[in-house]
Amino acid sequence: MERTRVPEGVIQRLSTYLRCLTSFKRDGLTVVSSQKLSMSARVNPAQIRRDLSYFGSFGRRGLGYDIDGLINVISDILGVKHINDIALVGVGMLGRAILGYSGLKEQGFRIAYAFDNDRSKIGKTIGGVKIQGIGDIKPTIEKNRVSIGIISVPGEAAQVIADILVESGVQIILNYTPTPVAVPEDIQLHTSDPARELLHTLYYITRVTKK
Repeated sequence: MERTRVPEGVIQRLSTYLRCLTSFKRDGLTVVSSQKLSMSARVNPAQIRRDLSYFGSFGRRGLGYDIDGLINVISDILGVKHINDIALVGVGMLGRAILGYSGLKEQGFRIAYAFDNDRSKIGKTIGGVKIQGIGDIKPTIEKNRVSIGIISVPGEAAQVIADILVESGVQIILNYTPTPVAVPEDIQLHTSDPARELLHTLYYITRVTKK
């Protein structure tokens, strides 16, 4: 089945499966049961089988899944066989955390370029990446054909940075600010606001404590 016809939820869960399988491999496992993968991914075994069935037949009854084999298959499906460069704009506390997150490489991503408007940071190397000024975003992205950008600047600057990234040729933007941004329809935009996620969780915690 063509990837464009696969439900978005399946693709999202595949990334979870890949993260779990990579963790099992680090622990020295070569085979994992459907039950163990289910518990780690917090997805029931039947759903896992349905998700994988879009791409073929995997696992053997009574034996489970070959970890290396499934990692290779899912990596190929998600396009992480090669390293995908990312441009990060904003090197505050969140930006530094992103630069220091080793899990990105395991998933096929690398923060290759980082930008900030703080002169005390420009020119320094943080997390192995040299920090450049905001004015360097467009020429750097155009020259290196970077297609993924992360926004981790103060909310009031989010739209300006989004516009610059779009003009530079970025096709996928991850907005890590609480401020919504507008982009053209052909640009993939993903917004992750920690405060919003916490409020969402708090809603359910409050419901439980009131019972």
